[in-house]
Amino acid sequence: MVRGIDAAISSMMMTQRRHAITANNIANANTIGFKAEHMVAKAAVLAPLMRTETSESAEDIGAMHLAAIADEAPAWFAQGDLEETGAPLDVALAYRPQDAELTYDASGKAVRPDGTIAYAPEVFFVVQNADGQERYTRQGQWTVDGAGRIVASSGALVLDVNRQPITLSVSPSDVRITERGALVDARTSQPLVDGGGLPVRLAVVRVDDVHALVREGQALWVPQAQDPLIADEDAVTVWQGSVERSNVDVGRASVDLMTAQRAYEANQRVVQWLDRTLEKAVNEVGRV
Repeated sequence: MVRGIDAAISSMMMTQRRHAITANNIANANTIGFKAEHMVAKAAVLAPLMRTETSESAEDIGAMHLAAIADEAPAWFAQGDLEETGAPLDVALAYRPQDAELTYDASGKAVRPDGTIAYAPEVFFVVQNADGQERYTRQGQWTVDGAGRIVASSGALVLDVNRQPITLSVSPSDVRITERGALVDARTSQPLVDGGGLPVRLAVVRVDDVHALVREGQALWVPQAQDPLIADEDAVTVWQGSVERSNVDVGRASVDLMTAQRAYEANQRVVQWLDRTLEKAVNEVGRV
C-alpha cells in the first residue's frame, strides 16, 4: 500500500505539471509567434521482478514501473496560421522543408528508413537583446524606436544578414519587404542600404536541430550555435503585412486541461483510500 501511495503521489505531481504546461499554452494562444509545449513522461522507479523456485536460485523476469514523472516539455514547432494585418512592419515566415527522402507530417516529424525519428528544420528571424546576444524568434510584429531601428515587441533589435541592427532611412510606411527579406523603398523601388552602402536584408536562419533551442520567453529562443542563413534553394517566403499566430489548438488544450484535472483528482482519491486502509490495518487489524 505504501508503494501505491508513492505511485499515486508521483502521478499527481506529473498531472500537475501537465496542467501547468497546458494552462500556459492557453494563456499564450494569442501571443504572436508562440510555440506550444507538450509534456513527456518517463518511468521514475523500476523494481526488478524475480522468479524464485528455491532459496538458491532466482531468475530475472523483468521489471515493474512504480512511478512516473514529467521528464521534459519540448516545443511543438509546427507552422502557426498567418493573419493578415496590412502593417508594413508586420512580417511572417512560411517554410516548407525540401527533402526528397523524407515526408514530414503536420507536427514536423518523419520516419527515416532505419526507423528513427527525424524532425523538420525550421527558420527564424535573428534579433539582438539588450546584452548584445543573438536570439531567434518567429514573432514578427515590429515597430521603430526613436533612433529609427526596427525592434521586436520584446525590445530586441532586428538584425540584417550582416548581423547588424537595421536602421531605416525612410518612413516605415514606405518600406516594402520582398519574399526573400530584402528591404526596398516603395516609392522608388530601390533597395534600402546600410551605413556601408550594402543592400539591407532580414537575417533569417535555418535551424536543423530545433530541439537544441532553449526557450527564453517573449517568443525568443536561445541558440546553441550560430546557425546558417537560409540559402537560395530553401523554400522560405517572407510575408509582409502578416503575422504568424501561435500554433496552440485551444479546443484540444482545453480538453487536455480538464483531463489533467480529473486525473489529479482521481489519484487524490486513491491516496485517501489507501490512507484509510493503512489506518484500519494499524488501528483495527493490529488489535485482533
